Parts: sequence; C-alpha cells; structure tokens
Amino acid sequence: MKGASNNVLMGFQHLKIAGECFEDYVRDHRGASSAIIFSGYCKKINGVINDFISIPGLNPQLIAAVKKHLSSDLLAIPAINEKLTKLSPECLQMIEIMVNKILEGEKILFEQEN
Repeated sequence: MKGASNNVLMGFQHLKIAGECFEDYVRDHRGASSAIIFSGYCKKINGVINDFISIPGLNPQLIAAVKKHLSSDLLAIPAINEKLTKLSPECLQMIEIMVNKILEGEKILFEQEN
C-alpha cells in the first residue's frame, strides 16, 4: 500500500507496539498506581484499533491490510532497522537492491560460501 494507506499502517503499527510495551509494564508492576494508568491506556489503544476495523463503509482492502499488518511480528521492523544501522554503505546498497527485487516479485537465492 502506498501513501496515506502506508501512513495508516505505520500509525497502527506504532499504536500496537505502544500497547505491547504498556502491557509489559503492567505485568512487571502489578498493583502499582502507574500500572493501573497504563492498563487504561492499553484498553484505549485496543479500542481505537477495534473501532477502526469495524467502521462500516471503510475501504475493505485497507481494513484487511491493517488486520494483516497487526497480526505480523511488529517488532521485526524496528529490529531489522537497528541491524541496518550497523552495515556499511555498500551493504546497505546491496540490501536495497535485494528488497526492490523481492518487491518486484523476483526470487532471491542465497549461497553460503565455505
């Protein structure tokens, strides 16, 4: 998805990640007043997500894309980004070429040298 749709996906990705972080905090600080506050934030985040996917008349492709995106491993993207920052400019250029080829539908085969 491009443009505004991609912005929607990224927005929901950030919401979901924030909710997961808050849930971790609540689990680690049961009974604390701050945990109660963050538990409320989790409910609000889930409410926003549930409201969005149940809006009648909204583009069904966008709703399907959001559902699919939220069911994936949302922390994979930040983890990959963190690893990319450690690569040389030459390696980054190769990665970009490979990603573009994959997005164009080409298969990428890796061979391991001994």
